[in-house]
This record gives sequence, structure tokens and C-alpha cells, in this order.
Amino acid sequence: MFRRDQVLEFGQTSTQFHGSGIQNHNGRLHAGRDIIINSATPKADESRDDLHRQEVLRSLRFEQMGSRQQSIKRAHAQTCQWFFETREYKSWLDTNKSQEHGGFLWIKGKPGVGKSTLMKVALDHTSQTFHGGDSCIISFFFNARGNDLERSTTGLYRALLFQLLKARPDSQIVLDTIEGGLQWSIESIKQTFERALKKLDHQQQLICFIDALDECKEQEIRELVSWLDELSCDHPLHACLATRHFPNITIRKGLQINLESRQEHIQDICCYVRDKLYFKDDRRLATRIRVELQTKASGIFMWVVLVIDMLNREYDSGQKHKILEKIRELPYDLHELFRDIFTRGPGPSQGLLLCLQWILFAKYPLTPRQLYLAIISGTEPNYLVRCHSKEISDDDVERYILNASRGLAEITKSWRWTVQFVHESIKDFLVKENGIGTIWADLKTSLEGQSQEALKRCCLQYQTTVYALLRQTVSIALLRRLLPEIVEHRKVISRKYPFLEYANDGVLFHADQAERHKIKQDAFLRQFSTEAWSKLQDVFEVRGARWYWPNVSLLYVLTRKDYSALIRASSLHSCFDVEGGPYGSPVFVALATKNFAALESLLEVFVKRRTFDNMSCRDQIQLVRLDYDKMAKNNFRDFVFSRTRGVVSHLAEFGCSGILEIYFSTSIYLSDPDSKDEDGWTPLSYAARTGDVATVRLLVDRHACVNNRTGKGWMPLHLASLKGHLEAAKLLIDRGAEVDMPTRDGKTPLYWARKKKNLDLEKLLMGHGAVLEQVAIHDGTPPYETVAKDEPPLYGTRPKAPLKFTKTSINDDAKFRNTTTDRSMIIHLSRDQLETIKLILEGAADANTRYNDDGSTILCSVSRYGYTEIAKRLLDRGADINATGNQKKTPLHWSISPYRNLETVRLLLDRGANVNALGDHTETPLHLAAWNMAIVRLLLDRGANVNALGDLAETPLHKAARYGHTETIILLIDRGADVNAKALDGKTVLHDAAESGSMAIVKLLLDRGADADAKSMAGMTPLQLATLKGHRKAMNILRNHDPHTMDSSSNEEVSSDDEISSSDEEVSLPDEEVSSSDEEVSSTNEGVPKVSTSVETENIHGVKRRRLTRDQYAPV
Repeated sequence: MFRRDQVLEFGQTSTQFHGSGIQNHNGRLHAGRDIIINSATPKADESRDDLHRQEVLRSLRFEQMGSRQQSIKRAHAQTCQWFFETREYKSWLDTNKSQEHGGFLWIKGKPGVGKSTLMKVALDHTSQTFHGGDSCIISFFFNARGNDLERSTTGLYRALLFQLLKARPDSQIVLDTIEGGLQWSIESIKQTFERALKKLDHQQQLICFIDALDECKEQEIRELVSWLDELSCDHPLHACLATRHFPNITIRKGLQINLESRQEHIQDICCYVRDKLYFKDDRRLATRIRVELQTKASGIFMWVVLVIDMLNREYDSGQKHKILEKIRELPYDLHELFRDIFTRGPGPSQGLLLCLQWILFAKYPLTPRQLYLAIISGTEPNYLVRCHSKEISDDDVERYILNASRGLAEITKSWRWTVQFVHESIKDFLVKENGIGTIWADLKTSLEGQSQEALKRCCLQYQTTVYALLRQTVSIALLRRLLPEIVEHRKVISRKYPFLEYANDGVLFHADQAERHKIKQDAFLRQFSTEAWSKLQDVFEVRGARWYWPNVSLLYVLTRKDYSALIRASSLHSCFDVEGGPYGSPVFVALATKNFAALESLLEVFVKRRTFDNMSCRDQIQLVRLDYDKMAKNNFRDFVFSRTRGVVSHLAEFGCSGILEIYFSTSIYLSDPDSKDEDGWTPLSYAARTGDVATVRLLVDRHACVNNRTGKGWMPLHLASLKGHLEAAKLLIDRGAEVDMPTRDGKTPLYWARKKKNLDLEKLLMGHGAVLEQVAIHDGTPPYETVAKDEPPLYGTRPKAPLKFTKTSINDDAKFRNTTTDRSMIIHLSRDQLETIKLILEGAADANTRYNDDGSTILCSVSRYGYTEIAKRLLDRGADINATGNQKKTPLHWSISPYRNLETVRLLLDRGANVNALGDHTETPLHLAAWNMAIVRLLLDRGANVNALGDLAETPLHKAARYGHTETIILLIDRGADVNAKALDGKTVLHDAAESGSMAIVKLLLDRGADADAKSMAGMTPLQLATLKGHRKAMNILRNHDPHTMDSSSNEEVSSDDEISSSDEEVSLPDEEVSSSDEEVSSTNEGVPKVSTSVETENIHGVKRRRLTRDQYAPV
């Protein structure tokens, strides 16, 4: 319907529509020629914000949030109304008097006096009074018989915030900054509440009712009161609190009402007695009874309610003449009244005891029908089948419970009806004062243990009976399917046998609780049917992934349910034994479900029953406790045990070093630490990838091979480097891991450290001999070009000034290490090498001592890292300047390293080093120096052969072209390098340049006379190689080259800035796919052509020689 004043001319539109009743598919209303009104469509951002806010609100809400308030019975007519006329209540709501009382009204009283009833009346009355106004009313009623949130301050804060946001939707804007799925803490709730409160207008007062605050801890009460007091300083706040007299909490300001001492409350009791006593025909007797009850009640309303009910029953039974005498016999104390009720009449029965035990110790509150069947299971099991008949109505069940509990239990009619005591003081009497032990003497010393045992027997009886019935009528195995008709049939079973789900789960729960209270369960466990239990459990499990496999053991079940006491009581198999189920063995069940109490019990039992290596049980378990934080962070949700990997492999992957220690310590498990799975991964491989140092150390201490390779060639050091685990990498290297061993696709640990930009790991690897050559091949950067020409090296910490040692400083190891300008020697040289240097310089050792397996001398290592001053002193001590090791490299070869040791190279040449010495692969120092212009010039000046041939007949010019160093290429050609020299495979320098795709170098070589038509042994020209590799720019230069127009005398230099990166010219070829275990550590080398591991070439004599390719090339 339209507003009368809404008149629009033809062609106008309105975004507002005041009314309802008109809808169509396109959201527009056409009314002739006079009006068009568009429905307002919410913006996408506003819709998303609203959905997010609703999600956060749902995360605040919890089950049974308002159940306690709903379960409080309505106050008797004409009672509690006096409260709203009191000076305290009126002053409390008077904002003008807030400075006097601080907004606090505290209602105190004894247990059973009627505080909760008054609070509910006050909440309803205040809500009606301020309905539609500017006030916001929120409340929370603690429920001592409810779940954790119903009886904790966490639940209180969540409920108050939820109600505030619902009452004032405009304040929900504070939820926009809260991430979905937040796990609410008390502090986060408080902060959100305070922000939401600031969104309220200052004239809008906040009224808060909190009942039974004494149900939580005293410190929590003090923190809550302090917080409310702080809130009242910034916003009008009125808080009404109800507690017992203890604990006594002093507040800065506030009003207080002592309920039992108020005359108006006594009048309410008189009013109740007058209306509820049945024998009103005898007014004289009724008056005397009212006087007697008023005197004895002492203001305790619950006492009056229970006594009135007893007197009415006496009157109905014709015992009117005994009523006054009975009243005089009644105890004044409420707890003594409970005792009288339990022992009066026929005396305490088994049904009464079971009723009390179920209400007191059930896992969660039972429904009336569940409690009825639970009591019958313990008292009259032969009638269980008949008790499931439709003839048993809800009224029958309610009367049964009322009679069994002697009227002290009631049904709470919230959204889920449950049975509880009519007042919390009954539980106080039975448990805290051990009232149940004074009535049943055999429960006096072990109340909870005996009670849990009784409840276990009830559950077992019901489970056994119903399982037998189901086996006769339906295939339980069939119920493990998820077909729609099967799912519906499972629902039918659940409705027909309402206690079955609780009984099946409860039989183990109560057995575990009984064991905790010293009631032995070993006989029960020996006779327990795991098959029947798992089949029934699956009937109520909605998700098929959580079903129990048919052949799981009892230990597997107990671990998954976290029944640690039963695990300790069991004499079952080892927790490491692999069995049915997705988790393989019980120890992985505990890890996957994060049931650490069960895990500790499993290991404790395992340790006590076996002989171990010099460690007590307590020490063993302590090792596991140290891993708890680490285990808690692991995501085991989708874990599935692999039987091809085994126990050790999975424990190593999860970093469970403490559990592994226990596993290895027993003589019954002689597991091979180097066992491999189908992908070639060992336990050490998984531990290195996880990076858990304790696990890595444990495995290598057990003689696990640090250089085992997976199917793809990955060693543990590769995996630790990939994941950036520095400490694990250190440990592996210390135990002999090869730092330069490539994977099957040619990647070294240093490649991964550099790719992940992990400088500390790079320093570690470089300090132990890793080189950059292979890294450069895979990341597109020429080797050693990562180091700026005028800067100290990036990898390692070469000293900026010569090292200065004195004889005295060398004699003192600590001083010796501290005399360097930095700590580079400690990084690059091992302790043995440092000790060797000391001994040589002291004259106590031969300067040519071979200090390691490769046969090299200490001068080689010192030369490699550029310690020129030490090299000079070693030479003075007689070190052989041309000594070689197994790799045939002289110190001069070693000095040409990524540390740009120009001074060291000059020293060695000055002292007579052979400038053309042949090293590994018959390469000269000039071959190795092709990347460094300054060293190349120095070597050439000292007589280096510019056309020296290496093992593959490659010249230094080949190397310079391959690495892309235009300045070095120009220098070599100027010094006489043969631009058309061929290697063993027939390739010229131009072939290499065309294959790498460097346009600048191809142009330079052509300008310097390179033969564009030269063919390799395979018959390929440079143009054909460039075409094969897809280097379009290099192809164009070669295709357009005219040798007749070439200026052979041109010395024009081509700047390296003109080079075209390989990523612009090359066709990316991805690495081969890896298996599932290697998938995580595999990568794709963009812009780097795939090269074979090796090729066989034939030299001029017809002898086949194996040619190393870039993947295998590893110079210094």
C-alpha cells in the first residue's frame, strides 16, 4: 500500500516503497502512466557484511543459552510484586541517583529462599516497563546443572554480547572486523562488548540481570564485578546481581536486599501457604499451620514448597489428626528436610538411589524417557522390552520419575526436556555433605566410584538387550550404508530406542570414570564385545568417515574415545601394533584425535611392560610431554596410515621424537631406520622435511644414512634446505651429508636455499663446500655473477682486510678465533682445519699434510676462501704451491672461487704457481675464471694459454660464452682466442651462444668472425640450434647475417645491458612430474631448457667418451 503523500509525476522514480503486498519477478511495479516504483535492492557489499555479521552472531550463541531462565517456574500470583515498590529498586533505575549507588543492586539470600524466581519476575517486569524505549535489557541465569557454558563466565559474556548485538542491530558494525571462525576468549568478548556499547547513544541505558552468580569461582565473580564497574563509568549501566551470602564481595557503591529478612517476602510465603493448602474447610487448623510453617521456614521458600506438598498428601490419606504433630517433627534445616523425605515412608529403595545417581553423575542430563529406561535397566531389566511399548505415555513416564525421586526431581521444559533436581541445594546435600552416604552406608567411602559402576551396569544391560533385539530384526551391517532409506531406518531405531545411543557410549564412559575412582574394570574389559559396541556406535554416526572398521581392537576404541583410565587398566596388545582402521595403530589414533591423555596412558602401559635402555618410565613419558605443543600444531584431521611406510616413518614425519625414543628403546622393535617406502623416502627424509631437530638427531644416532636418496634423488639435506630448516641442515652436515650432491634433475641443497632466499642456510652450505655453479644453471643466473664486482661476496663473510695473526694469538685457540676481522673462518673452516693451521704455523705439523679424504692440503682450503695472509705464512712454512688432491686441483684452481680472491690468486702466481696446471676434467685456472674479468686478465698477463683445451676440448672462450660474460669474451678474443674452436661434440663458441639464446653474444661473435655455418658432430648449425630452442631474436640475427658486410676490424663492445634474458627467448620446459611423496619438493624451472644427464660423444680417434652436461658440472 502507498503512502497518501507519495505522488510522482510521469517518468519519475522512487527508491522508497512504504507498504507491502506487491511482489513480482523483476522487482518493479508498473502503475499505468502515473508511477514507477523500483524495489530497493541491497548492494553486494552490504549483503556480504550482513552475512558475515550473522555468522559471527551464530558463533556467540550456544545450546541451552536461555534454558535456565525458561526452566524457573512462574512465581505464585500476587508474590514478588512488593519488590518493585522498594526504595532500592526505584533508586537503582533512577539515573539521577547513579552516582550514589554506581548502578548496582545486589539481591542476597540463603539457598532455596527464592532468589531465582524473584530475578525472573524482575526481568519480566523491567522488560515490560521499558519496552519500546531507549533502554537495552540483557540477562544471564547461571545453571549449575547445565553444560560448561551454562555455568561459566565464558558463557555469561557470550550471552550478554549476543543479546546486546541483537537488541541494537546498529551496533553490529563492530563485527565487521572480526574474522569468521573466531574462537571466542573472555578478553575478545569483553573488547567487542565495549566497542558495541560505545555505539549506543549515551541516553540509552543498559540494564543487566545476572542470577546465581555464586555458581562460578570467587575470582571470576570479582573480575566480572570490576568489569561492570568500569563499564558504568563510560555509559549508563544498571546491574542487578543475585547470589548467596557467600562469597562476600565488597563493591565500591551499590544497593543490597537481604531477601529472607524482608517482611514482604515473609508475607509472600503466607500467601503461598494460604493458596496451596487443600484443607481450607478447617480455617482454625489452617491458621495454626500457617503460623507453624512461617516460624519454621525462616524465609526459605523451597522449604515451604516441599512441606506443603507433604502435608497435602497426609491430608489426602486421611491423616488430618497427625498434621500438627508432623509439622512439629519436621526439621528446620532444608538439608535435614531432604534427608527426612528420602528416608520417610517405605525407606530408601534401589529405584530412588538409581534416580539420584543418574541425575548426579550422568554424562549429560537425560530426557524423561531416557531416565525412565535407565532406571528400569538397573531395577527391572526383564521389563525392558515391554517398556518400549507405545502404551507407555509421557504422563506415565513423568509420574514414574516423580515417584522415584520422591518429588525432588522435575522436568525442565526448555527446547530439550531434561530431568533435574527441583533445586541445586539437593545436590549440595547429597554430594557436598555426603547426604547420600549417610542414607546408603555402602556409598559413604566411594560415592562417585560406586555410582559410576552402577550406571555402567545399567548401560551394559540396556545395550545388550537392544543389540539382541536388533540382530533378530535387522542387519546391523546394512545400517553402515548411507542410502536414504537406510538413513531413515537408523532414525527409526533412534526414536524407538531413545536410550540406546547414550547407553552404548556410556558403558565405556562410566567404566572409565569408575576406574578413575578405584573401581577395577579389568574383568569387564576382558568380557567386553568390541564388535557389538562398534556396530551400534556406527548406527548413530552420521559421517561415514568416522565409522569403526569391523576388526578394530578395544584398545583402538578406548584411544579414540580418550578413555585413559581404561587404557591403563587393560592388559591388551602394544599401542604400536598395526591393525584395522584408518589410523593404523592406537598411537596414531591418539595423535590424530589429539587425545594426549590417552596417548600418555598408551605409552605408560607400553613402557612399564617392557625393558628399556637406562631410562625410567617417568623420564620416557616426560620426553613425550615435551612434544605436546608441537603435536597440537600438526593437522592430523585427514591423516591415513600407510602400511607401506610403517610406524617409524609416520612418527618421524610428525616430529614425535619422544615417542620414537620409546619405540626404539624396546627390544621387540628392531626397526630399520633406513627402511624406504614406495617412493624411496626414509624416516630421515620425512624428519628433515619437517625440520624437527630432535627427531633428526635420534635417527642419525640410530645410524640412519644421511645420504639416502629418494626415487627422485632427494637426500634429507635437500628437503631440509627446501623447507628452510637451518638447525636440521646443520645437524645433517655435521653427520656427513653431501652438500653438493644434486637431485635427479640437478638441483643441489644450495639451489633451494638460494631460491628460498635463506641467507643463513646459504652461508652454512657455502661454508661447507657448496658451490654456485649448479645453482646458476637452474635459476638462469651465470655462476658467480650473483656477487657484485665492488662488494663483498653475498655468500659467506670473507674478511675485508688481511688477517693478522701473531704467534701468541695462534697458541690460544679462543684468541686465535677472535683475531679475525669477522667470524668468517669459523663459518668456512672446521675445527680440525683450524687446529691444522695452528700446528703448521707452530712448526708442529707438515705444511703439506693431507687433512681429509679428498687428499687436498690445508693451503687449498685457505686459498679457496681468500685468507691471503694465512696462505702466505703456509707457503713460508713450505707448503707445496702446486700440490693436488684427488680432484687434481692445485691451490690456484681452488682460489678461483665465488669469493673473488684476486689477492690470493696474485700471491700464488707470484710464488710460482703453474698458471696452466690441469685440474679436474683437465681444465686450467683460466677455464674456471671465465666468469671473472679481473682474474682472467691477471692469468693472461702471467702466461695463461688462451686456447687451452679442457677434457671436452672446450676452450676458456667456450666457458665465457656459456656464462654470458661479454667483457671476458672480448678480452679473450683480443688476446688471441680462436673464435671458431670446436669442442669434442663439434660445437663452436657460436653454437653455445645460440643454444643459450644470448642475442648480444651471438652478435658479438659474428662481428668477430665466428663461422655462422659451422656444423657440430650432430650436423647442427648455430641457426638450427637457436631454432630448436625457440630463441627468436638469436634466430633473426643468425638468419640476417651477411658475412660479406661484416666489419672484421670492429672492436665495438657490446654492453651486457643489451643482453636479452633467457626468460624472454626460451621456451619453458617443465620438470617431469614427481610422485606423491616428491611432489611437494619438486618445482618447474622456468626459462631453463631440460638437458639430459649425460651424452656420449666420439672424439677424433673414434673413442667414445662420456661428456658431462651442465647438470653434472661442478667446478670450484
